[in-house]
Amino acid sequence: MMESVQRIFALARITLLEAMRQKVLNILILFAVIAVGTSLYFSTLKSDEQIKFLLDFCFGAMTVFGLFIALISTAYMIPNELENRTIYTILAKPVRRSEFIVGKYLGVVALLGVVTLLMSIVFLIVLNVQAQINIASYTQLVEQEGVPELDKRQLITTNTNTVLAQAQDPMILQGILLVYARLCIVAAMAMVISTITTSAIFTVCTTFMFYVIGHMQGYARDVVMDPTEQYGPIQKALLSCIAALIPNMRSFSAIDEMVLGTKVTWDMTFGLLGYSAFYITCAIALASLLFSEREL
Repeated sequence: MMESVQRIFALARITLLEAMRQKVLNILILFAVIAVGTSLYFSTLKSDEQIKFLLDFCFGAMTVFGLFIALISTAYMIPNELENRTIYTILAKPVRRSEFIVGKYLGVVALLGVVTLLMSIVFLIVLNVQAQINIASYTQLVEQEGVPELDKRQLITTNTNTVLAQAQDPMILQGILLVYARLCIVAAMAMVISTITTSAIFTVCTTFMFYVIGHMQGYARDVVMDPTEQYGPIQKALLSCIAALIPNMRSFSAIDEMVLGTKVTWDMTFGLLGYSAFYITCAIALASLLFSEREL
C-alpha cells in the first residue's frame, strides 16, 4: 500500500514539473496573473461599486484562464506520453494503470493549485489596493467639503470600515475554493475522455461541451423530477443520463451570489466541496477502469 502511494506521488510530482516546463501553460499562467492584476485599471465605476466589479472580474478571470489550463494540461497528457513512448517505460515498471491515472491527475490538481494560488495572491493585492484608493479618495472628498471635525471622523471611519469589509470579506476565500473545485472537476472530466481517445483536440472540445452542458444540468434534473412536464420516455431518459453523468456546474453560481453580497454559508461551501470530491472520485475511478481496458 505504501509503495503504491509512493508511486502515485512520484508520478504526480513528475507531472507537475513537466506541466510547469510547457511553454503554452507558462504563457497561460502569465496571462492569468496579468489579467487579474490589470483589472484594477478597468474599474471606472462609482466607489461603492468598484469592489464588486473587481470581485466579479477577478473570479471570472480565474475561472476562464484556469479552465484553459485544466483542459490543455489534462487533454495533452496521455497523447504526449504515447507520442514520446514514455508511457511504455512507466507501465513496464511495477506501476498499475490505475496508479498512472491517479498520479497524473494529482499532478494536474497540484498545477491548478499553484495557478489558483498565484492568481489569488494577485487578486487579494488588487482588492486591497483598490480599497485603499477608495478610502483615500473619500477622505479627500470629505475634507474638501468642509465637514465639521466630529462628523468628518465619523464619516471617514464608517466608509473605511465598509470598504475594508468588502475587500477583506471571508467569503472571498470561499469563492476561491469553489473556483478551484470547479477547475478540478473539469480536469477530472477531461481525464475520463482522454482515456478513450487519442486526440487531444477532441478531448478539449468534448470536455468544454460537457462543461457548458453542466451549467444547464440543473434544468435537466428539474425536468426529470417535475411530474407536470410532458416529455416522452426517451427525452426523460436522456435528461436523466445528463443529470447523472454530467456535474451540476450551476450549483457553483454561489460565487456570483457572493459577488452580489448574498451571504453564502460555510455549510453550503463545504457541501459543494464534498459534491466536487464525490464526482472527482467517481470520474477518476471510471478513468482508471477505462484506461485499464485500453490497448496501447
